[in-house]
Amino acid sequence: ANTHLNAGGLVTLSAAHTTEQGAEARSETTSGSLAVGATGTTPTAMSTAVVSAAAGNGSVISSGAGFNITAATTDRAIAQSNGLTVGLIAGIGKSEATATSSGQATASTGDTTITGSGLSVEAAASERADADATASGGGLLAGASASKGTATVNPQVKAETSNGASVNVANNVAVHATAITEGDADAG
Repeated sequence: ANTHLNAGGLVTLSAAHTTEQGAEARSETTSGSLAVGATGTTPTAMSTAVVSAAAGNGSVISSGAGFNITAATTDRAIAQSNGLTVGLIAGIGKSEATATSSGQATASTGDTTITGSGLSVEAAASERADADATASGGGLLAGASASKGTATVNPQVKAETSNGASVNVANNVAVHATAITEGDADAG
């Protein structure tokens, strides 16, 4: 807060979270019984990164080549469940998989004074959740199975020039918030 910055070139303020693996939860179960067999699995994966890039309140920033503020997050959650149950009389299999991807990205000028060439404020989130559940059960008299896959994708993305900001630049001001989402759930 209360920073004074005078730069002849480009000023960049950024925050980022990126992952290729993300959160993964996998479970498998196999069981057998001479009478009635029952088994189940319920893996849960969550990826919820929070990133924020903001100039401190009360700061004065002057840049000859522009001022860029960026915040970006990439989140991935994968849950896989696989259950097999066999009983001589009956087999009951249950499988539930839950994946949640809900990252947050915020880019803000804060309550600052910005002068110079231009201003760019960008926030982006790329969110993906995959849930796959498979269950099977069998026996000589009866077999039952239940599968449920739940994928939730809920990013929160915000790019702003704050109410208390004073922006006086010679060129463009760009403010962008972007979210790319994908959620897949399978039950079989």
